[in-house]
Amino acid sequence: MKLAVVLPHKDRDVYKNFQKYYLSDYLSKQGIEHKLFFCEQRDNLLFSRAMAINVGVLFALEHYAPDYLVIGDIDLVPLTVDYTYPGTAEVWFGNAGGIKLLTTDFLLVNGYNNIFRGWGYEDSEFWYRLDVLGVPVTYWKYKALEGTTMVDLEMNTLDSYAHSLNYFGGLTNIRFFHPQEVDVTKHINTVYPKTWLTDDIKTQNAKLSDSIKALPKYELIPYFMRHGLHEINPRKIEVIDLTAKTIEISFNSLTIA
Repeated sequence: MKLAVVLPHKDRDVYKNFQKYYLSDYLSKQGIEHKLFFCEQRDNLLFSRAMAINVGVLFALEHYAPDYLVIGDIDLVPLTVDYTYPGTAEVWFGNAGGIKLLTTDFLLVNGYNNIFRGWGYEDSEFWYRLDVLGVPVTYWKYKALEGTTMVDLEMNTLDSYAHSLNYFGGLTNIRFFHPQEVDVTKHINTVYPKTWLTDDIKTQNAKLSDSIKALPKYELIPYFMRHGLHEINPRKIEVIDLTAKTIEISFNSLTIA
């Protein structure tokens, strides 16, 4: 099966430049046919992870036709993580907001809601779309294989053990590491400002998510079809760089949808 890994980002060039080589090599060693799609929002507005994901997936569909997708984070470095498709969509894959699913399931729900900006709830709204439209999901973080390990490049504490317990709910054999704890990432010490992570943004996105989930069932699917992948204009996607396994694209969130 062909995998497209979509990595949305904004102002994270150090992470992107590392992942371009590391992650492609990592997947090749697993024997996975793949391409990486780095999708960057290039404007001064608040980051829309949802929009960046839709842009990346749309480009992947038109230029690669993957069988399944991994929606990842630019700051997550897998050390021992299985990227093969298990037969059922997996939410919370790798990190909060990550997901592994069939391309057909992504298309069924019309992707992510472009209205969301900043931190949070674009993922739970997407999972709600999967639920409403009958796509079975499992929670990866509760069934990850023993010995699964990752580096979180944006971990803001050296106590990676506590960070891991908080995410995995006490499963001590599955770990996040701080970049300074692992040889392959020790050279990465760039700290980026998290301008998209504030209480006000979180509250705003929570209200939006709640308002969508409060819609009556007969209004939900029309709403999903109005707000998502179909809004993205493929002619507004700019190609920055490409190799056999990695493609960098960018977009302006004012004009892309």
